[in-house]
Amino acid sequence: MRSLYSSSTFGNLSSKSATSPPSSPISTSTTERRNSENLETPHEQLISLCNINRRHFGSSLTSIGNSFFYHIPQTSRIPKQYLNINQCFTLNHHLRQRFVLPISQSRLVHSSTQKKLTPTEAQVMAEHNEFTVRKADKTGEKSSKTLVLFFGFYGASERSISGYCDVYHRYGYDVLYVRSYLKQFAWPRNSKTLATVLLNHLKTYLQEYETILIHAISMGAYNFTVLTGEFYDKPEVYGEVERKIKAIVYDSIVIGSLKNMSQGVGRGASKNPVIQRLIPLTMSAYLNSTYPFTVRVFNHYNDQFKQRPLEIPTLLFYCKNDPMSEYSVLNALVKDWTEKGTFPLQGKCWDKSKHAGHVFVHKAEYLETLQGFLSTVPGLVVHDSKL
Repeated sequence: MRSLYSSSTFGNLSSKSATSPPSSPISTSTTERRNSENLETPHEQLISLCNINRRHFGSSLTSIGNSFFYHIPQTSRIPKQYLNINQCFTLNHHLRQRFVLPISQSRLVHSSTQKKLTPTEAQVMAEHNEFTVRKADKTGEKSSKTLVLFFGFYGASERSISGYCDVYHRYGYDVLYVRSYLKQFAWPRNSKTLATVLLNHLKTYLQEYETILIHAISMGAYNFTVLTGEFYDKPEVYGEVERKIKAIVYDSIVIGSLKNMSQGVGRGASKNPVIQRLIPLTMSAYLNSTYPFTVRVFNHYNDQFKQRPLEIPTLLFYCKNDPMSEYSVLNALVKDWTEKGTFPLQGKCWDKSKHAGHVFVHKAEYLETLQGFLSTVPGLVVHDSKL
């Protein structure tokens, strides 16, 4: 049996705070059905239906509710006639005709090739809100020439993401948030699919941006590293996108052993200490049984991250007490990159901080360091941040 804990890699092991359906069952009374009709969003209506009909139709409706959460327009409403308990399958047909088919058949087509995305690629687009850009100028009167690709951490709340977006909006930069999912770590091919779809989207629909800034946190650094692999494998296809990237900000990257990664996933999955101990054991067995498709791939991208970084200005935020980011390993990496001197490198390290939370624990220092770094990046326009 191969030893996994001697391997090195990185990913995300932060806490997860995902939206979930109400745990208490909802009866089928007339009053409760009437309440479900008055819910604000289609997602809330679907979740209510899932609980009402759980005993009748199993978990299928729950899956429907969760799968539509990310791409049903929040301003849309499901007609009341579809909320009758006896018309669940009509509701399913209505949702498919109104939301699934338009996305897969018309909206998710690359104009450059006129080729429809595969079902897997379409799912990636739906999971990431079709890579909607969060504009710095809400009025639409001004257009930014700089786009921040924000590779978030696993389980990031909307409040946290909005906080980071606000930081870059003050510089006048637009932000595209790239969500991290556990399945991208559990099966690296999913991360590769994300990289391909994102790069094609940048080439096809976001050509107006002249410069790109990367901010990768925790597991987001893993997803970004997989994306950089596409630059090395297909320079003739994605070289134009690579040339637009002017700087990288790494924040709380998970680096060290797979044991650390497994423990971090346990912490992110549950607050129950028993479950937190059981998950690493389960993941160890899983990674052993899938070694050629998981651990070997992790090691490949880990070596790429260390030995073939993009040679552009880079900033690292980290701390000494982060169990998911081994200080000794990261410090050795910083020393190695500094000695090679192939690209400008800055680092900010705290004795005590919080994984994926430096900006909240040390806000003033974090923002000051970030602003100083951005001002040194050639070709990057830095507006008054008003911080």
